[in-house]
Amino acid sequence: MSTPTPTQTGDLDLDLDRLLDALQQLRYGDLSVRLPEDGPGRVGMVARVFNSLATLLEQLSAESIRITDEVGKQGRFGGQAEVDGAAGRWSEMVDSLNLMALGLTYELRGVSQLAQAWASGDTNLRHDPRYIAGEFAEMQQRLNDAADHWTRPRAPRPPAV
Repeated sequence: MSTPTPTQTGDLDLDLDRLLDALQQLRYGDLSVRLPEDGPGRVGMVARVFNSLATLLEQLSAESIRITDEVGKQGRFGGQAEVDGAAGRWSEMVDSLNLMALGLTYELRGVSQLAQAWASGDTNLRHDPRYIAGEFAEMQQRLNDAADHWTRPRAPRPPAV
């Protein structure tokens, strides 16, 4: 015969201690922490909600790290984060991460297209900076200015004496 756990016997102080310990672990980055869900009534309900939150945070963290690694370290673009069950502000965080990754992808692929065109001799290609802002817009404008400079007709040089 097994000894009943504190949640099975309804010892609320032990249940709260276990919850507090799990919350502290979660707060300090241990996203693998889980509570036993077999407690009676609300204790079990609280454990299930806690565990689903920990799972959500674990997925969000893993996806953020994956996208950051793909874009920042591997130089691969186009990846998008997917977090099952994300709603409300959590969903907004995933959408923001994806929007940032998409913006970087769009801008860097645009620079790559310009460089590729110029390398093949086509200096007529320009990037439209109207839909971007900040340093990307400045960079695109500088690239367009450089292309304009290279394609501008040159005055003939005076003959050497």
